[in-house]
Amino acid sequence: IFVYFLQKDKNPHNEKIKDIYIRTFKSEIYKGKYSEQDEQIRRRININFHLFELLTPDYWSTIGIKDSFDDFLVERHFNNLRCRKKYEFGNVYDFDEEMFTNIWNKYSLTERKTSIDRTTFLLWLYRLNSIIYDIYRYPFISSNHYQWQFRYLFIRDLIQTKMSDFREYFLKDNWNNILNTRFTKEMAKEIRVLDAKDLLNNFFCQISPISALERLLMSFYESFGKKLYEDKLLIECEFCDDYIKYRKGKKYCSLSVEKKDCGKKARNKRYYEKTGGKNLEVYRKT
Repeated sequence: IFVYFLQKDKNPHNEKIKDIYIRTFKSEIYKGKYSEQDEQIRRRININFHLFELLTPDYWSTIGIKDSFDDFLVERHFNNLRCRKKYEFGNVYDFDEEMFTNIWNKYSLTERKTSIDRTTFLLWLYRLNSIIYDIYRYPFISSNHYQWQFRYLFIRDLIQTKMSDFREYFLKDNWNNILNTRFTKEMAKEIRVLDAKDLLNNFFCQISPISALERLLMSFYESFGKKLYEDKLLIECEFCDDYIKYRKGKKYCSLSVEKKDCGKKARNKRYYEKTGGKNLEVYRKT
């Protein structure tokens, strides 16, 4: 059920932005068997819910909907990859494209306008879906030795395709550092987190909330960023708000890693706010 709600925020055209709310209900509601215990479960789900979980089977299983695939089936993914190489399009990872296409279609029919085309809308969701697949849905780190050997071969093969950086967001600038070695699943996870960091920063740089469709995308990405922060994988720089890799005690982008010295800029800003403004005339004369 898709609900459109007027927000106080306004877009660049000075129009109110709407939110898209996605509501899911257990089938027992319609059978007259919805109990107080069901209501308590629903409350717990809502309190702890991250929107990005719609891209994982765990959420759907909590409301009684089973996912088609409980395991990472390597052969099926290799088949998807072969189709990609042959036709140069198509998804390699599982993705509920129909559900999100319906959201885009329903919004467009209701509003009679759209500010983001369907292909771009689905692409941003598929990119996020692909990274969630590797970090949370079927994490490298939990693979046993046998499973990891196949995942290892799959990763190497996927990165060599033309579309992997554009669609699945395996950024070669990140992966080239370990491709010449026999990398481990721990190393692969570290690099995939860097892909997530770059995806989040790229998304928030490009997308602004002009319509409910962008607002929905932002909610997905914000919830995913929050999860990575909770798991101490990424943090936000306290000066520029970019996502950076987590390190205990780190607060800002650094010149050695992110090529930006946000710590120095933050210190200069604090100094100016406390002292610099008062001495501005002296500085000018000097």
